[in-house]
Amino acid sequence: VRVMISRGALLEVDGTSVATFNGPFEAGIYTVFSGAGKVNFGNAAVREVIPQWWVSPDGDDSIAISKAVASGPSLDGITVRLVGSYRCRSTIRINRHRAHLIGNGQYATHLLFDPPTDATLFEFRHDKREGVYKTGAYMIVQCSIKDLSIMGAGGNEHRKVAIKVVDADMIEVSGIAIQRWTGNGSIGLQLQGREFGFFENMSVRADLPVSIEKNPYLDWISIDMFTFK
Repeated sequence: VRVMISRGALLEVDGTSVATFNGPFEAGIYTVFSGAGKVNFGNAAVREVIPQWWVSPDGDDSIAISKAVASGPSLDGITVRLVGSYRCRSTIRINRHRAHLIGNGQYATHLLFDPPTDATLFEFRHDKREGVYKTGAYMIVQCSIKDLSIMGAGGNEHRKVAIKVVDADMIEVSGIAIQRWTGNGSIGLQLQGREFGFFENMSVRADLPVSIEKNPYLDWISIDMFTFK
């Protein structure tokens, strides 16, 4: 069944409910979902997910972006298209494989980060997967973030991390501009392993542009075959 939601229509999904779309889903760049419930897109529903489809409680667009990332739990991967400007106040946790956050370019997609405390904006980190052998149980694989700009809010002196990568295999970060990233040792790119990382075409103006740190799931720093261009 094809579902088309026009501008002005709003589907409220209660906190314990799940709205599932297996057929084609169509909506523009406007709000179509409200409520604390979940939205699940199946294989044939969408090619890209747009955060503007969700309400941003208290003006925190991090929540809408997080819901977009989580909206295809049964899919092999998901692409979130970041369009326009976002004001974020909390962490966007990427806790799944093959999640791709793609903007329309550094001059077209902007994220302003204004957290009330020390915080990370994007964190690529997987929860423990039961039944996976030893140190690989936490690994997150084949993710990317591309083509957007991130800026700290003026006057915000909390310690901020723009992009944090933990125990990742095949992670790509490219076409990213991180600007006005200051306050208490704020970090642009925080890397904690593991292998095949690709970081290119980036501009980072931060207290600490890049921090390479120990992998929390190993006994050493692991950046095997990471490339920086």
